[in-house]
Amino acid sequence: MGQGMPRLDAIRRIGVVEQTYYRWRKQYGGMGVDQLRELKRLQKENKRLRRAVTPEDVERAYRERRFLMRTSVRNKARFFFASDKRREKQ
Repeated sequence: MGQGMPRLDAIRRIGVVEQTYYRWRKQYGGMGVDQLRELKRLQKENKRLRRAVTPEDVERAYRERRFLMRTSVRNKARFFFASDKRREKQ
């Protein structure tokens, strides 16, 4: 638009409706190019992080932690009782 093309022609050319253009202008109008790039990068990273931590992942991690805690207690108990049996034999 800063290149001499009328606003409505530019809006049609990029394939959005006029309302979308004005919403974008209101939302991003005061930002510079660097700020927009940084915003886009942060949005992309946020999306990736949200995908990485799904409820299923949280549930799986919880179950694994409980399993490890249980097996750790069992192993400690086995070692403890095994050492008692060794002492009795001596």
